[in-house]
Amino acid sequence: MVNRFSYRGVAPHAAVALCQRCGMCAWEAPAVGGGLAVPGPGDARERLPAPAGSAERSVVLAVRLRAGQALYGAGQTGDAVFVLHRGLVKETLEADEGERVVRLIGAAGVTGLAAFLGEPHRHSARVVGDGEACRVPVTRLRERIRSDPLGAFSLLAHWQGALDDTDHIIAAFATGPARARLARYILFLIDTLGAQARLRRQEAAELIGVTPVSVTRLIG
Repeated sequence: MVNRFSYRGVAPHAAVALCQRCGMCAWEAPAVGGGLAVPGPGDARERLPAPAGSAERSVVLAVRLRAGQALYGAGQTGDAVFVLHRGLVKETLEADEGERVVRLIGAAGVTGLAAFLGEPHRHSARVVGDGEACRVPVTRLRERIRSDPLGAFSLLAHWQGALDDTDHIIAAFATGPARARLARYILFLIDTLGAQARLRRQEAAELIGVTPVSVTRLIG
């Protein structure tokens, strides 16, 4: 099964120490000096001290993601975007009937792009499956785009990827019988997370538009 929700339209850049797969954070990898984030429970940003001579808010950091962690909330104005290397993140929108999943981000995907524009996030983002990501401050992105305008094309590609992801969500999980939508979601989880895949009723309900009780009945 092809994972259509993992956008991989990242422009190639030279391999660097921290990350050889992500053009966005590869720009700034040498500034990290090998320091890795060590997040605590529920905190995707806790980390080791920034390298000497660097501004803490402007250093790209690798972070470990744990299921249930909130990366940002709707209405908040962030100062960084997250580039996933492994795991799964959901973006949700508050609706009259509760939260609805509007986007799923897998490996090579980017979340938090509203921060680049200095605008409040329209969605909330929470980790669904354990993984790893790079936290890229928007100040660094802006600096790099000023010095390397071609980098803007990579950023625009990620924005287009986010729109494509939403289209796929609608096509795969918002149409057809509920049992078929749930089956597609289970296959997607297995394809994305492998042995780490875990079906959580609340998240499945938010995605396919039913109640958690209905998810239990559909599985049964």
